[in-house]
Amino acid sequence: MEDKNKKRRAKVRLHNPGGNSGPGALQANVILPITWVREMGITKEEREVTLEYKNKRIIIKKAEPENNSSN
Repeated sequence: MEDKNKKRRAKVRLHNPGGNSGPGALQANVILPITWVREMGITKEEREVTLEYKNKRIIIKKAEPENNSSN
C-alpha cells in the first residue's frame, strides 16, 4: 500500500433517518472511493472503522481488532 496524500471532492448526503427519529433529525453519508477503502484493508467481513473529529477534520481509520479475552 502506497501511503501518499490523495484528495477528492465529494458531496455529503443529508437525509431523514426515518424510524423513531425526532422531527428535523438528519443523517449524513459520504461515498468513499472503493480503492481507498480497499487500501485501508476494509472488507465486507472487517468493515468497522473509528471516526475522530479534530480541528474541524474528520479522520476515518480501520478499527483495531477487539481483544475479547475474558480475564
